[in-house]
Amino acid sequence: MRNILVTMALLFSNHVFAHLNLGVYKGIDANQQECSITIKSISFENNMKHPLNELVEIEWKSNVVVLKHLAILNTEANTAFPNSDALSKVEAIKGGAKYWDLKIQHTDSYTGPTEFIEGTHLYRQTEQSSQFKCTNLKFQE
Repeated sequence: MRNILVTMALLFSNHVFAHLNLGVYKGIDANQQECSITIKSISFENNMKHPLNELVEIEWKSNVVVLKHLAILNTEANTAFPNSDALSKVEAIKGGAKYWDLKIQHTDSYTGPTEFIEGTHLYRQTEQSSQFKCTNLKFQE
């Protein structure tokens, strides 16, 4: 029974890993201009290979950001799962938050990033909040 549970856990956890290639992904922004991100490295916190520990270092506009799967908690059902549809980072800033979000698609024909978003949310000055999207990401071989 224990072997079955371990096997199921491994199969589940492999599905939620980001399945990224190291290198450049190019897309287009809202102005139809080319944009890109670079996946620099993939590692795991405490060397524990688990989706909640997956760390993906990306380079975006000469800045390096480390993203991870945020947890989805359901205390009513007593569950905690990684959000397998995105790698994200949220950082507190004065008056708001800065965030980065790499959307991950899971289909039969493709598993990988499709969109990168960088944004700033200013709680009291929402009109000054900003967002930049790089969509239709494709790996450059």
